[in-house]
Amino acid sequence: AVKAGATHVQGTANGYGERPGNADIFAVVDNLQLKPGFDLVPREALAEMTRIAHAITEVTNVTPNSHAPYVGVSAFAHKAGLHASAIKVDPNLYQHIDPAEVGNDMRMLVSDMAGRASVELKGRELAYDLSPDTSRELVNRVKDLESKGYTFEAPDASFELLLRDTV
Repeated sequence: AVKAGATHVQGTANGYGERPGNADIFAVVDNLQLKPGFDLVPREALAEMTRIAHAITEVTNVTPNSHAPYVGVSAFAHKAGLHASAIKVDPNLYQHIDPAEVGNDMRMLVSDMAGRASVELKGRELAYDLSPDTSRELVNRVKDLESKGYTFEAPDASFELLLRDTV
């Protein structure tokens, strides 16, 4: 609509409001500024988007949408083996922007779908340099434990304890 000439775009923080379908102003601004390149807010303000969106969820006592574009905790989360292998080569292969541009972070999730690349990247994220043998062992342990009901996808501390026990 903006490319077609709309000069007024309305939205609300995190899409909150009394009407269904309110546009999330964070996604609108990020899309317009980072994709077609409209100059809407200073880069420093853009880098505060995630922090502000999450602060608003705290004030409103509304659970944040983890899958919100740009600002959700899962917006730049990666999990599956082949996906993680590509991320290991070049994060831009599976990310449309650098998450830091909007104050977010890339997250590597470890689960029973993980391969060595996922485990190595998560280990690196937690300041561990893992050998191929250690990575292979961790992958096998994660798959075995998840088949028994454990989960490593969300709680990084659980994976770190497993990592410490293995290294």
